[in-house]
Amino acid sequence: MIHPKKTVVLHNSKFLPNNKKGNNCLVAEIIEDYLQCDRLAAEDNPCIDDFDTIILVLSNWGDEELPQPMEDYLFNLKITNKRYFVCEIGNYFGLEDYCGCKRVAIQILDNLGWNKISDVSLDSVPNLEQNKLEEWLKTCTF
Repeated sequence: MIHPKKTVVLHNSKFLPNNKKGNNCLVAEIIEDYLQCDRLAAEDNPCIDDFDTIILVLSNWGDEELPQPMEDYLFNLKITNKRYFVCEIGNYFGLEDYCGCKRVAIQILDNLGWNKISDVSLDSVPNLEQNKLEEWLKTCTF
């Protein structure tokens, strides 16, 4: 029996320290609604073994750094050979040589033999580039 491919959105955390949703959670919810797929938070250390395609929502922290829960989660992954997409969120104003935290995640996942299908970087200051996100979703083959 052939099982349909499963897709999951993996984002950093459900809430900011003040119990408000951050942009990583909001973007993950938009993607989840668009694809009608599952959504998991790295802070919960979820098992992703049963998913074929992983959509990572990454928020830049500090100097092109991954948030600690996502960094810990990715560095501890042992699972190999998944398809993945990266949606990076940050403030890119005035950063001429910007490389982003997605390059760290991509290197980790490439070392595990994962296959990157597509990536996008969204500015979130002063507002989240929701139109750019929606256009990216329309062009991706999940």
